[in-house]
Amino acid sequence: MLRILLVSFAALWADGAAEAACSRALLQQKTGLDQLNVIEDVKAGSGRAASDAACRTLVVHVGPWKTGTTSLQSFLVKEAKWLEQELDVLVALKGDEKSNAYLPFTILRKTGQLNQSDCPHCVDDAVFASRVEHIASLLSRPSAGVILSAEDLSLLSGKEWAMFKDLFANTSVCTRFLPVVSMRSPTSWYQSLWIEYNKLGVPQSFMQFLSSFRFGGRSRDEFGDADTQLAVLNQLQLAFGPPVAASYDQLLEQNVSTAAFLICNATLGRQGEAWERCRDALASKALSVENVSPPPAALDVVRLAFNLYNSRQRPCNASFGLRATQVPVIEVAAQMPLLCGSLDAFFVPELDKWYQETKAQAPSGRGTVHCSVDERAMTPSHWRSIRDLVPCTGDKTKTHEDS
Repeated sequence: MLRILLVSFAALWADGAAEAACSRALLQQKTGLDQLNVIEDVKAGSGRAASDAACRTLVVHVGPWKTGTTSLQSFLVKEAKWLEQELDVLVALKGDEKSNAYLPFTILRKTGQLNQSDCPHCVDDAVFASRVEHIASLLSRPSAGVILSAEDLSLLSGKEWAMFKDLFANTSVCTRFLPVVSMRSPTSWYQSLWIEYNKLGVPQSFMQFLSSFRFGGRSRDEFGDADTQLAVLNQLQLAFGPPVAASYDQLLEQNVSTAAFLICNATLGRQGEAWERCRDALASKALSVENVSPPPAALDVVRLAFNLYNSRQRPCNASFGLRATQVPVIEVAAQMPLLCGSLDAFFVPELDKWYQETKAQAPSGRGTVHCSVDERAMTPSHWRSIRDLVPCTGDKTKTHEDS
C-alpha cells in the first residue's frame, strides 16, 4: 500500500488514471533572519563562485512536490522572453508548466524502472533526443544560466542521475550543474500531499495517511534515511555535491517567492540591493496561479459521509459523489468542532539533519497546525449536517463551478 501511495504523488498533477498507473508502476519497483541575510546564507552555501568560468550553468530545480513548483513553472513559461532579455536567464521549459515531466520519466524508462506502456509521460528515443538537444542548444548560448525545473526529477537516484549528466557530457560546451531543492515543514508537507491525493475521492483520515506514508515500512536509503525529503537531498548530494537549498516555510515567512529564490539567489547569486532589485523586478511580473486546496476538515466530512452512505438502511441507486472541493461540503466542514496540533516535533531528527546538511536557514515560526474534525466533540446536529449531504437522505451537493 505504501509504495502505491508514494508513487502516486509523482502523478498528482497528471491527467487521469494512466498517469497514476505510470507512477504506481515506478514505486512498485523503487522502494528568522531578514531577507538580505537569507540571500547571503543561501549564496554562501552554493559554491557558485568556485565554478569554471568557461562552463555553462544548468540550474536543476527538483522541487520537490508541493513547494511552490506549479506557480514557479507557470511564471517561467509565461515570462521566459522577459527573463532572457532583462536578466540573461534562459528557461528550458517548452509548452505548459509540466512539460518537462518527459525527462525524468523517460530516464526512468531507459534505466529499467518503468515500462513504456506504463508511462504516458515517456517519449520515444527520437523525441527525447530532440528535446535534450534543445536544452543543449540553450547551454551553447552565453547566459547567466539555464533553468530546468521539474519536480519529478526528485524521483531520480544514482544511476538515473548519472544518465542525466551523461546527456550533456558530449555537447560542445562544458556544463556545470547547479542543483536546487526546497524543503517544507513535515506537518505542512504531509498535509498538503494528503489533501492533493484525496480531495477528489473518498479520503483516508490524515493519521491513516501519515501512518502508511511515514511509518508504513519504507525502506531506508544508503544513508539510513526513510524520510522522503531527506532521501531527495541525499541523492542530489551523491550526484552533484551540496545543492543550493532553502526552506519553503522560511521563504513564505520572509515573503520571498520561490521564483525569487531560484532566479535571484541560486542562478544569479545576487546580494544586498542587487538582490532587492531582482526580487522587485520578479514581483512586478508575478503571475497569479490558482491552486486552492479545500480545508482539511472538508476531507474529514467526506470520509464521515461515506461511512454513513455505506451504513444506510434504505436502497439507494445514487452514487456517492461527494468531494472535498464541493461548496456544501466546505460549508458543513466550517461548522464542525476541530482538534488541532502540530506534528513537527515527531520529525525533529529529520529536520535537524536536513538543515545541518544544507546550511539553509530554518523558519522562526512554529509551523503549520493541522486541524481535523473532532469526532468525540460532535453533537447530533453535526451528524445531521453531514447526513444531509449523503445521497438518498439529502441533495445539497454543488461544485465550485456551479456556485
